[in-house]
Parts: sequence; C-alpha cells; structure tokens
Amino acid sequence: MDRSRIGGVSGTHRRGAACTIVLAALLACVVLPARAAIVQEAQSAAFANGAALTFPHPIGIGIDRALVVGVSTYNANKTVASLTYGGTPLTRVGFRDGGSGSDDRRMELWMLVDPPIGTADVAITMSGGAKVVAGAASFFGVDALTPTGGFLSAEGNGSLASIVVPSVAGALVMDVLSVAGDAATAGVGAGQSQMWNLWSQSNPGSVVGAASIEPGAAAVTMSWNLASTTYWVIGAVSLRPAPSPPFLVDGMIKLQGEPVTAFAYDSWYENPASLQVRSANVLASVPAAYTLRFDNDGGNPDVLVITGPGSSPAFAVEYRDAGNVDRTAAVAAGGYALPLASGASTTWTLLVTPVLGGAIGGDVFTAAVTATSAGDALAIDQVRAVTTCVSPSLSMTKSADLANALPGQDINYTVVASTAGGLSDATGIVLVDSIPDYAGFRVGSVTFNAGTTTLTSIVSYSSDDGTTWSYVPASGSCTAPAGYDYCVTHVRWSLVGIMPPSLSFQIGMAVRVK
Repeated sequence: MDRSRIGGVSGTHRRGAACTIVLAALLACVVLPARAAIVQEAQSAAFANGAALTFPHPIGIGIDRALVVGVSTYNANKTVASLTYGGTPLTRVGFRDGGSGSDDRRMELWMLVDPPIGTADVAITMSGGAKVVAGAASFFGVDALTPTGGFLSAEGNGSLASIVVPSVAGALVMDVLSVAGDAATAGVGAGQSQMWNLWSQSNPGSVVGAASIEPGAAAVTMSWNLASTTYWVIGAVSLRPAPSPPFLVDGMIKLQGEPVTAFAYDSWYENPASLQVRSANVLASVPAAYTLRFDNDGGNPDVLVITGPGSSPAFAVEYRDAGNVDRTAAVAAGGYALPLASGASTTWTLLVTPVLGGAIGGDVFTAAVTATSAGDALAIDQVRAVTTCVSPSLSMTKSADLANALPGQDINYTVVASTAGGLSDATGIVLVDSIPDYAGFRVGSVTFNAGTTTLTSIVSYSSDDGTTWSYVPASGSCTAPAGYDYCVTHVRWSLVGIMPPSLSFQIGMAVRVK
C-alpha cells in the first residue's frame, strides 16, 4: 500500500427517518503505534431503534490503517443490508445468528482496509426495523494484504459469554457481543479493554452491544460477565500486524515546549513534508527552538543520513544532537551519518534565529530536514520547521510640497510612518531627519501627528551631524535670516508609547532654500 498517501473526508451527524440515534462518547488516542505492532487509534458507537443508523468516526494520521465495525441486533432475522464509511462500502468479515426467531440475537463484523484520514459517517442500513447497537474502531499497523486470521463465533445460554481465539504476539484480538438488554453486561474478562457497551434502551426486545480488544497470544479468551442468564452471541477476529520492512526511517518534529505527544507524526512517512510541519514566530535575535526525533522503524540496524539547510544572511540555523554537540556543518554540507539500531530513536534540537539587522518583520525561513536510510535510498522521511520573524517593521514615505524651489522659498517635508500587520508591537521608535546642505531649518516648523496611534513625541536637535542632541534652535543663528537657524543639521523625534501593527503616524518640518 502507499505509505505516504494523504486522504481525508468530512462528514456530519445525520438523523435517519423514523429512528432515534444516541451517539456514545468518542475516544481518540494521540499515541501512534510503533512498527510491527497494532494500536487502537479511535472508537465510537451509537444505537438506534429503526432501519438505519449513522454516526461519525475519525481516522487519524498513521499508516496500515483499518476500520472495524461491529453491529449487534436483537432481531436475528434483521440483517445489515449495507454498511459504508464516507460512502465507501465495508466488507463483511463474518456474522453469528443466534436463531431464526424474531427475538434472537445477531452480531456482524465488517472491515475497511486503508480508510481515508479525516472524519466521515459510518452509515448502516438494516433489512428492516430493528433494535441496533453499532460501534466503530480504527487501528494502525494492520497488515493490508491479510488483515485478520479469520472470523470465529460462538453462542450460548448463561451468565458468561466466551470465545477462544487463536492469535500471535503482536496481533490484536477484537470481539463483538450481542445479548438481550435485560441482561446488561457487568464487565469484560481479564486482559481485555472494553471499547463500547451500549443498550438500545427499548423494551421489550432491547439489545446490548459491546466490544473489546486484547493483545494477541497463542490462545486468547474473550469473555463477558452478564448480569443474568440469557442467550448471547459473540464473534471475534485476530487482527494481524503489518510486517516491518528491513529499512524504514521515521522523522518527527515538535516545538521545544510542546509535550512528547505533539510530535508530528510517529509512523508517518512523507517526502516532501506536508503534515509533519511546525511553525514559530519570533523576534529578531530570539531563537525558535524545535525538537527533532529520528526513529529506525526498520527491522535492520541502519545509518540515517540527516540533511538540512544551513544559515542565510537573515537566519542563523543550528542543529544539535542528543549530546548537545553542534552538527550543523555536516548536516548542511551533504549529511550527517546517524547510526541507529532497529527500533532505536534519538532526539535533536533545531535552532532557527532571525539575525538582528539581517531579518526584518515578515521574513520567513523554512528548514526542511530530511532523514534518508543508508540501507535503502527510497526510505526517506522529511519534516519542516517554518520560522517567521515578527519584529516590528516601520515603513516610511517622505514627500515635499514643492518639486522645485528657488532660493528664499520654503519646502515643507512630510513623513508618514506605518507598521505592517501581523507583526509585534513597536516600542522605542526614534526617527531622525537631516537638513539638506542647500537649505536651512525654519524655527518652530517641526510637527508630529499621532494619527491612528496613541504615541507622543519628544523632539531634539543636533548642530554637529547627530553627534550630540542638546542644541536649542534660535532665530538668525549661523547667519540665517530671522525665523531660521542654519546651525541645525539634524532633527530627532523620540516617540513614547506602544505602536501596534497596522497603524500609522506623521512627522514634518520646513526648510528654506539658501
């Protein structure tokens, strides 16, 4: 099967005509399986009194996926006419009919190999009105070619429902029970994990449907303690684990502060990275810290070749191994060789830092880190770290009221300053403008308009090209005519306050052409 295919469907919870549906609690597990082992990923269940039952079920990100649906009915002569997931038909693995009477129990087990990732509806249509309990369970790590070891079933009359299932280590046994509602189950046997246990809540003739799983062994006994003596039917399968290939590389990524369960994604392989991506927004000179994990999911010892981009003028990149040794030079120069035993893993740290003076607000750097098996060049997995510099970026537009001026005329300059959206707040803003050599400063002409901001301004002047800022303009200084000061070389606006993104303000001054 394609181990990197990404699929998905979306679904909604629909109510069938002339039936009542109650959705059970939904459980989603974020821990994905290791290779050559089966792990239950999610489960859901519902019941109905009618001819149709629909409920949503999620399929998570992982490979070797399988969806198993169990259907328990009170009326043995009412069978499943159709069963689909997101419109795709499932295959019936087996069933057990407790008898031919209208009040006997029945169970059916259905399966879909490689269901699409996402959430879709499990839709069941019965051959007629019935008391129905149905549940869905999805798994990772199931052999796509031979997903089960065969269907087994049993029936009886008593207070203990039981079946023995041949299996193997690494497999997972799943059973589905159907029993009369007035004999509600009291619990599963030792070693089993209950998935659902629902009562159709309609008397007379109600049904309890239940399901559980247990790790495989040479012989696994699946049993349920019943509250009273009654007729029951049970069916079970042993889900077979997918074989581990000799060479399989698994890379994962998370932000350094996230928990271990945030790794994207265990047992998921893609090149180029599409889902295995983490993003961070940082100010210039502040590192974005990512944790990388590399697993050898293959059956053989291997050497993982780690490659990734090096630094750029705007972003500094650093790769540190589990011992905090800097491996950047090797990674960026063609690959660092990382030996790993079968089943072993190690974690690295990736630091991406916007360079102060090199990166501006809005600059983005993508580090695509690739792990390639030395034993099989086609065994590749990639992750991506996307780092955005969110330092405030101030853009300015300067204009003059005269395109050409004669000696003795004044020119009024205006500067509009604004910050871009999506960045951090700007503080400590200082703007400096110089007086052209051909002109002199007009005393009292400096302006500040806060615009859409709440900033205030403190203005200072320099007469020595910005070396000091204690000069006080005076009319007629440096042979200037009255109202002007030819000693002023620079004007500085020091702004007080915080300027959020997407705002603007305005400054200005006037000079006289000499």
